[in-house]
Amino acid sequence: TGLTRLQGQPGASGSAKLQNFRWIGKLSSEQLQVQLKPSSMDWLDLNLNFKVGDIEVSYELVQSLIQSGQRYLKIPEQGIVELDLNSLHSLDSQWGELGAAVSPTGELKLSSYHLPYLHQSFQLDLEGQPQLKSLVQALKEVKGIPQRELPVNLKAKLREYQQRGYEWMSF
Repeated sequence: TGLTRLQGQPGASGSAKLQNFRWIGKLSSEQLQVQLKPSSMDWLDLNLNFKVGDIEVSYELVQSLIQSGQRYLKIPEQGIVELDLNSLHSLDSQWGELGAAVSPTGELKLSSYHLPYLHQSFQLDLEGQPQLKSLVQALKEVKGIPQRELPVNLKAKLREYQQRGYEWMSF
């Protein structure tokens, strides 16, 4: 065929240097890990990090990369990760819909009433947080809330979900 056959061991010269340019994969909202810390009676501080292999990448770093128009993140000694912009923009929209606020220290704050949604949607780290675990359970299961009589001057017939909502708000 006219091609010269290579002799010896296969490999590439300088492959250790090329390791830094290895494509690791995509960074998306699915890799987000959320650690919660109660900051007051009704608010939670959220510590957000993405897990890429054995490396944690801060949410703030990813946001700054997106804002500066970058699509890739170089992980030292490991390679390059592509930012899944659609997924990450969707994540920002979710925080906005939930009414998340940024605290003076730069942390994301969220009402504790959103715990069931967070628990269902993200990987929550509730280790060492027995109160938060029980609050998630209580908010997910509206059982155990006593039935209450409606005010006598209320001239409306409530639907079942409205009745449960009234009882929950009165709890």
